[in-house]
Amino acid sequence: MKTCFSSVLSAGFLCAGLILGVNTYAAGTSPCAEDISKFCPNAKPGDGTIMECLEKHENELTDACRMHEAKIHNKRSERKEIVQEQIKFRQACRNDMGKFCGNAKPGSGEIVKCLNVHEKDLSSPCSDSLKSIELTRE
Repeated sequence: MKTCFSSVLSAGFLCAGLILGVNTYAAGTSPCAEDISKFCPNAKPGDGTIMECLEKHENELTDACRMHEAKIHNKRSERKEIVQEQIKFRQACRNDMGKFCGNAKPGSGEIVKCLNVHEKDLSSPCSDSLKSIELTRE
């Protein structure tokens, strides 16, 4: 689906959600709040020390915390893959974007729409990247 990739371009900003997840620990609303108090009382939110501490004590964590950590880890992995796709796409299509889509607004889906309009004129790497991303989004 061609329009799906526009949401992928915007999704890079979702990486901020990782930080929000870590800040949830500090607020005490996480299923890991007790475990953090017990094992990581000096860890500071936002600098990765909470996650590092929880990983060190993985075998001692409550089941609820372990399940929460697994969910957070999966979301992080998905976001990382999306960001990597974005980077590859931007590298492959940088020249084509400049040539054909200079007036398109980033994050609005206009760049992908523009590239699709110029599909026959795109460089081979950009065309392949665009097709690859569309296939993974269908």
